[in-house]
Amino acid sequence: MLHSFRFDNVEFTVDLENDFYGADYWNRVSRSEYEPDTLDFLRRNCSAGTLFMDIGAANGAMTLIAGSLGSTVYSYEPDPRMFNVTKRNVELNSHLKTKISVVNRALAANQDEIIFSQGSNQNVLSNIVFSGDRGDNTLKVQVTALRDELESIHKDTSNLVIKMDIEGAEWGILGDERTVNSLHSHQAKILLAVHPGFHRPHKKIMPGINRIIFELWRFKNYREARKLFNRLSESATIKRTNLNPITDSRIFASLCLVGYHEFVIDFRKI
Repeated sequence: MLHSFRFDNVEFTVDLENDFYGADYWNRVSRSEYEPDTLDFLRRNCSAGTLFMDIGAANGAMTLIAGSLGSTVYSYEPDPRMFNVTKRNVELNSHLKTKISVVNRALAANQDEIIFSQGSNQNVLSNIVFSGDRGDNTLKVQVTALRDELESIHKDTSNLVIKMDIEGAEWGILGDERTVNSLHSHQAKILLAVHPGFHRPHKKIMPGINRIIFELWRFKNYREARKLFNRLSESATIKRTNLNPITDSRIFASLCLVGYHEFVIDFRKI
C-alpha cells in the first residue's frame, strides 16, 4: 500500500508493505515528531556538496530526507527485508533516486561475511536487530570495513556527513584505531547513536546475585563509554545534539547510561 507525506514542503511516496514501522511513523516524521534531533541535524548539515552516509538506514526515512536536501546519499542496511523496503521507497521518489545508492551490506571495523542471525557477530549485528522471524540462518550478509568504504566513495572535497545508528555495533567500529584515523582523515561529521550494552546484553542468572551482575554490567558499559570518549576526543569535538560541548569522559559516560544516546562527533579541522 502506497502512502504519501510531506516534509519541509517536499512530497514523498513510500510503500507500507513489509514496513513494520507503519503509516503513523511516516506521519510523525512529517510533523518532525520522530527523532527531531536527527531531523534537525540533517537540516543543518545536508545540502548540495554533501556526501551523506546513512549507516543503519532501516526503512530509509533519513536517506530520503537527506536526498531531498540536496545531498548525495549512500544508504546501508544489512537486514534484507528492510533493505528491500528502503530500495522500494527510493525508487518511488523519482526526483531523488539519482542521488541515492542503497546497499545491502553492513559496515564494521573489518571486512567479513556473516550469517544474518542472532548471535552471529555481536560486534556487527546486535541481537536487538532481530525480532519475530527477521533472522535467516542461511542468509549471508557482506560486511565492509568502514575505512575501505570511505576510500571508495569519498574521493573529492565534498563535506562528509554520517548518521550512524546501528544498535550497538558502533562500539566495535569506533573502537578500531584505523577506522577512527580514517574518519579523521576524511573530516567526517557524525550523528552517533550509542547503545550501551546492546552488543553484550545483560543476562539474568539466578535470584540473589542478579542485582550484582547488573551493576557489574552497568560498570562495564560506563567504563567502555569513557574509553570511547577518550579515543574520539583526541581527534574530534564531541557535543550533545543541542550543540553543547562535552569535555569530560565522565559526563559523556553518565549521559550514555541515563538514556541520552545521540551525540555529534566532528572530525573537521577547527
